[in-house]
Amino acid sequence: MVTRVASDLNSISPRFALIWGIDRRRGSKKSPAKLPSTTGHPYFAFHRSPSGVLTSMQQVSVTAREGDRETVAKRWKDRTVVLPETDIAFLICGESWSDELLDRVAKSGCRALVVAAHRNVNLHRERTGYGKLSWHWA
Repeated sequence: MVTRVASDLNSISPRFALIWGIDRRRGSKKSPAKLPSTTGHPYFAFHRSPSGVLTSMQQVSVTAREGDRETVAKRWKDRTVVLPETDIAFLICGESWSDELLDRVAKSGCRALVVAAHRNVNLHRERTGYGKLSWHWA
């Protein structure tokens, strides 16, 4: 599906970047969501730059505790915090709770941070503000 979307975008050559995600986790009472693998969680994000470069990223953490573990660095591998051809940092959902990853964002010199998350995810510790928004600038 990702290849098809990227191919369709390339056919019209938009001069803007596009980010989208696919959550492979489908939990229910009968079939609970799977725990993260050694490479990360089942949520993937994709970025297509204006020049057509396609980048894929896999969510590496969902909690602050998990985000500060050594496993985050192993899962992160060569992924860059700044999206290619931009000055915008990008984290997926619970990665925004990781002090280690937020430190990478701070050191990146980015102009903005985009956090991709499900609509029902509260990305802030306060009970007010930007909670429950899916995509926003931080």
